[in-house]
Formats: sequence, C-alpha cells, structure tokens
Amino acid sequence: MYEDEQGERKYSGRQINQEHIQLGLVVSVELEIVPDSHTTTLSVAIPSGNRSDGVKSIRIKTFAVRTTSRTSIGGSEIVEGQIENYATYVLEGNAW
Repeated sequence: MYEDEQGERKYSGRQINQEHIQLGLVVSVELEIVPDSHTTTLSVAIPSGNRSDGVKSIRIKTFAVRTTSRTSIGGSEIVEGQIENYATYVLEGNAW
C-alpha cells in the first residue's frame, strides 16, 4: 500500500518489481504514467534482518527513492537536459 496527497493505492502481483542488487532487495512500483510527459516510480530498499527467539519484530532504518523520468513520444533521446529526477526519503519502522 502507498499513500500520498492523491490518495491510497494498493499494488500486488506483477505491479510490484523486485530486484536483488548489490545493496540488497529493492522493491519498486509505478506511481504515475503520463504519456509524452513523465513516469514516476517509487523504489524501497528492503534490508535483511534476523529476529531473536520470542521477538516479534525488529527496528529497521532504510530509504526510498521517488524517481520521475521525463518522457517523450519520440523517445528519451529528444528530451533535453536531465532525464531522471530523484527525491529520497529516510524510512524507519518495525519489520515483522
């Protein structure tokens, strides 16, 4: 589930992309697709962790990246300037 000023959205199955890269598991979803303008995705780094016996959750600290990629009907090579813009967010919480 993801919630922002546009409301709540739920993702499942093929809507969720998972990649194991050098920093660990990264999970991404598409937030917005505007043809001939931009695509916005949210990617969250999921850290590994271990729980002791009897412990239900552990505290984690990680980050998310919201990427807005400028697009064009003619392809990204005709978009002038920087193509991707990034906003980063620090996340803290409990992992169950």
